[in-house]
Amino acid sequence: MFDQILNQIQELVRSHEYVLTLHAEDEMVNDGLTHYDVENAILTGRIVGRQKDRQTDE
Repeated sequence: MFDQILNQIQELVRSHEYVLTLHAEDEMVNDGLTHYDVENAILTGRIVGRQKDRQTDE
């Protein structure tokens, strides 16, 4: 299941059909990252697990 989701996200990145939120941009600045860093992580990375927010259960 994770592979299918990652493949869909990677295809959106390859075709430049995504939007970074202002929050994401702020976090990138805080971490010293560029949108190229984020794209590279998505295109070369993998999903290793799922995390849930303990407060909202999302």
